Amino acid sequence: MTGGSTLASGTTSSGGDDPLAVGHGASRERPDDRSTARHHRAGALKALDPRYLIVFLITLVLVVGEASYHILGGYDRLAAALGLCLVTEALLSWWLRGKVANLASAYITGISLSLLIKPQANILWPFALGAFLAIASKYVLTYRGRHLWNPSNFAIALLLLVAADSVAVLSHQWETTCAST
Repeated sequence: MTGGSTLASGTTSSGGDDPLAVGHGASRERPDDRSTARHHRAGALKALDPRYLIVFLITLVLVVGEASYHILGGYDRLAAALGLCLVTEALLSWWLRGKVANLASAYITGISLSLLIKPQANILWPFALGAFLAIASKYVLTYRGRHLWNPSNFAIALLLLVAADSVAVLSHQWETTCAST
């Protein structure tokens, strides 16, 4: 091989396409199928946004937590908050910016609303209204192209102000004791 340097292990690194390639087949003379396969795998890993892994893990915890401990009070609450957050984000971003934004942020906002809002009885409108308010605030209440407040916290605070008789936050989120049952 030419243009390469010998490493301590006796293998040769190449001055080819991949500056980190080491060992047999590291030069430009390698077969196209190996090169194509490696570049395809690298491209697939780069294409996967790490936020989607976090979203998947959070969703898994919520689904298992609801099934085992009823932490949400029902999947309908999660569906209402997530659904309206995603739809509102997609529509507003397309309408105001000309393209659909990455929906991971809206998804996490919907999850936050599902976890933190505790409505009276079995009503779903606080989740739907909270989802719309949260996502709309990202587009309406901005300064220099950035939203001013955390969208889910803004929506929860507004819901508590205007509908205090129907909406509360989970009280155990704010406890200061570590009592065991």
